[in-house]
Amino acid sequence: VIGSVRRSGGFVLAERGSMTILQALSMAEGLDRTAAARRAKIIRGAYDGGVPTEVPVDVKRILEGKAPDVGLNANDILFVPNSAAKGAALRTLEAVIQAGTAAAVYRPF
Repeated sequence: VIGSVRRSGGFVLAERGSMTILQALSMAEGLDRTAAARRAKIIRGAYDGGVPTEVPVDVKRILEGKAPDVGLNANDILFVPNSAAKGAALRTLEAVIQAGTAAAVYRPF
């Protein structure tokens, strides 16, 4: 699991030959605040010597229970991209909060 998740990394499947997207995300400790969950994709065949294929996945709908959980096979890569718009909005909100805090703390009495 790579991309905008809290803990990227490879996860061992043990006796099972597969796991689902929700299981992989739980092992990655969930999505990051700026994740573009609707634009996630599974990259298959990257390690098999073949041509990698990308399978689009709407992780947000899966998390909401509106789409079925998709199985991942050994050597699949789940990629969750970062949302530039969410990142910019978050940075703007943090700047506004900092400015408001500074104004409240340093105002003359």
